[in-house]
Amino acid sequence: MTVKCHDFFGCKEERCIMFTEEEKSCWEVDPVLTPCIAKSAEPINMENKIVFCKNCLYFLYLHKN
Repeated sequence: MTVKCHDFFGCKEERCIMFTEEEKSCWEVDPVLTPCIAKSAEPINMENKIVFCKNCLYFLYLHKN
């Protein structure tokens, strides 16, 4: 079983879709559904979300190989 982003960061933001999403990773869902992205200083949309996520410690942890 792969650790989810909220477990990795110890996140308590339960309104985030990642607490119930079983099939997708956080970088695959609409940014408005993930509060950590919604708090970003720059607007993030699906087209540029992966640029933001590639700098995320969770993304890097899962893709370290």
